[in-house]
Amino acid sequence: MFQSAKPWLDRVLQENGLNKIEFDAPPSRDALHEAKEEYLLGCVEMILERALPDRSVAGPPTEVHEATPATSHVVNATPACSLYSRLELSKERGSESIRLLELLPGSSGEIAATLSCVASPRDRKYDALSYCWGQPTGTKRITITITVNGQGVPVSANLHDALTSLRLPDSSRLLWVDALCINQGDDAEKAAQVSLMGAIYRQAEIVVVFFGMPKCLSYPFLDFLDRDAEHAAITQDTMDEVIAACGMDKIAILCSVVEFCSREWWTRVWVMQEHYLAVKEPRWYIGRRYIDGEKLSRDLLPLCIKAIQTFPTLTLAEDISFELRNHTIASFADMLCRPVGTVRSRQQTKPHETPRFFFAKHSKKATNPRDYVYGMRELLEPHFRQVFFPDYTISEHSLFERLAAWLLLMDGWGDMLWLYPFRLESGAHSASWAPDFSRRVPDLTNEPVPPKFPEEDLKMVHCAIVDKTLYIDGCHLDVVDEVFQVPSSDNFNILQSVWRLERVFCSNQCETASTKTDWSSRAMLAWASSLRPATVPLVPRWPGLRQHMGSEFRRYNNELTVKYKRLLAEALSEAKTSSDFVSVSAQERLSRIEAGLVSAHTKDLDKAKKLYSFLLDTMEGDFVSACAFDFENLASQLQTASAAAPEIRWGVDSILPPAAPGGVVYGDLIRAIQDCSDNAAEFQGLASVVIREATKIHESRNHSMRQHIEYQKTCLRKLEEARSRAGDPAGVAGAGRDDADLQIDGLKNRIESLECTHTTRALMDEEMAALFRGRQFFCTRTGLLGLASPDVRGIEPGDRVVLLDGLSFPLVARSCGESRLAVVGCANVRGVKLHHKCEDAELPGGILGSKRTLMFV
Repeated sequence: MFQSAKPWLDRVLQENGLNKIEFDAPPSRDALHEAKEEYLLGCVEMILERALPDRSVAGPPTEVHEATPATSHVVNATPACSLYSRLELSKERGSESIRLLELLPGSSGEIAATLSCVASPRDRKYDALSYCWGQPTGTKRITITITVNGQGVPVSANLHDALTSLRLPDSSRLLWVDALCINQGDDAEKAAQVSLMGAIYRQAEIVVVFFGMPKCLSYPFLDFLDRDAEHAAITQDTMDEVIAACGMDKIAILCSVVEFCSREWWTRVWVMQEHYLAVKEPRWYIGRRYIDGEKLSRDLLPLCIKAIQTFPTLTLAEDISFELRNHTIASFADMLCRPVGTVRSRQQTKPHETPRFFFAKHSKKATNPRDYVYGMRELLEPHFRQVFFPDYTISEHSLFERLAAWLLLMDGWGDMLWLYPFRLESGAHSASWAPDFSRRVPDLTNEPVPPKFPEEDLKMVHCAIVDKTLYIDGCHLDVVDEVFQVPSSDNFNILQSVWRLERVFCSNQCETASTKTDWSSRAMLAWASSLRPATVPLVPRWPGLRQHMGSEFRRYNNELTVKYKRLLAEALSEAKTSSDFVSVSAQERLSRIEAGLVSAHTKDLDKAKKLYSFLLDTMEGDFVSACAFDFENLASQLQTASAAAPEIRWGVDSILPPAAPGGVVYGDLIRAIQDCSDNAAEFQGLASVVIREATKIHESRNHSMRQHIEYQKTCLRKLEEARSRAGDPAGVAGAGRDDADLQIDGLKNRIESLECTHTTRALMDEEMAALFRGRQFFCTRTGLLGLASPDVRGIEPGDRVVLLDGLSFPLVARSCGESRLAVVGCANVRGVKLHHKCEDAELPGGILGSKRTLMFV
């Protein structure tokens, strides 16, 4: 990438009247490899210094957003400085001196240890501890005092648990422990010791991974891993057989696997480095019990796959079900896949990763934002490690700017703007193109994303950065005209908002208020704009929201239809609930609709069935969704049409649907009712039936499926109590008792099926809501429809939509005057498909602006 960065930089400097960078003469072909590497490193440093000339300026601190209290080798608790006053370490580059902790023997009582210095990790045999610093989520921070070199030192509760579990009863144990072996109050020492992290973990005799103390679900998984050798082999096909041969419970094992994979250790940014750099397979501790890495590598993948296949039928214990309560199906699978990827990384990770590929994949957490760079440094290529030598005295703001400059200039990775949508805190020295690398975009199901492994279609950004200004070739596409904000509230409001947006932007069975308007005329657009109040948004004009979510939203539509029309199709025939609609089977419900239509229009059965067919086949999904999401508007339009029916010349005029500015017009439904009617009275009768059925569907959305499940459980309890009271009196035939057992077993099966269905649908609702929660839709002046990338905020009318070379998605930017732009965020624009060069983009129509160099500050 350096070969392309240098010419770009020279060109930009020349075009802007700036002095070119003068590099030293390169070494000859016969020069040593080290000399060539040193020359290349010097050139890279000069380019980065020209990009960010004042790296010492500290920007505002980056706020850390974490789902879990992930750890860092740089912690905030600082033991007394006197502990280290006689244990000084060299802080010079090249020094390998470290401290080691000797954990004194004992089986109970206070932890005691001694701390000493060694010149190099190679001088002593020791174990390196990997653990999660901090407290479990939602708990208060607790520190416990231990004795080190005769001095009381506070440590976290988790570290205390680790030392207690690793302490031997009869002999000392030599450990490297980050919180104690590094003087946390000395930034220079922290930087030097973090730079040695690779050597520390490579030279360790054993890397000890401490997961925490055991929970109620911990042991079945460990027991299964420690099974007899004759049952060692396991595949997806033989798993049930092996579990049965071991005399163990499959559900208990799978729940234990879920508990194991949900431990906070897996979320740490240091995990990949600590685990991968170990020479031998790490040893995994839960309390005092441990398992070997070979066994974990052997079984974890098939067990996680089985757990994903079985979820959500797993009945988890309360202490873990609380932690997993907000998981969607996709996030649950991701939670289980993350440990598998970490464990298998020892066989699959390349010797040195390219930074762009690594930052595209990782989704770990860190307490100190700088550790998003330093915590993965040892796994990345040598030049990166040289440029990003640990330095905890600079601000994370400056560090992230430098990282962004590297990824753009050296790796040509523009899609970092999509994967890291949060900007650094605004300020006089902020660069809008530098993201906050501590806040990655969430993984969302069905969201189009840049390729994680783009070797086959490698998109490379060719750009230059001078004095924090990014120069990159691009084309102007359009200007944002209006912005539509999806709420972040409960799932129903989110889905209702998206449903309305879809119906406003595209016409399916429902129409929009703009259907019959010629919006290609700019005069008409100006006229419509002049009529509306300033506070009322112009009705969106162009179809296309389905381009963003079409098949997925249609799938949800189908699920919604099932949810409201077949919710309790397998309910007991004698079940009576508060909602008549949900207590009957699907066929009975449809029959009642048909019967209602027939009774309202007995003169022509065929016409009544035609309307029934229209509701059932032509408009089924939209009608049910409209009843749920847009009932007031639907009922109002039908009532207005009924009132207008006597005023028209029947058979000559059509009943015009009432205006619904900014909303959905149900013209097709009104016309279908009119086609099935011979006079106004018949129209009013059919419309009243449709309104009545729509009311029932609308009210049924508030009927909880959980309530019905509880009702079924009540029936089961009463049935079991009745059988228990009856006992087995003389004269009762065995067949009668068998029938009672069959009824109870059947009811249990139905309850189990309803529980699974309820969980699955709830997860689907959450998955769909998570996809759109808080997102922004926008339309442009020429009619393009856009959806802001996840977590992109603040798009405003007047912002520009541009296409840049090497980016997978269009970019929304804001004018800063003097032809300069500021990055707002990426977006998915309907019908726009980018290729390597922006001028080759596939567009739905219109004229793409000429290509030129754009400047981003």
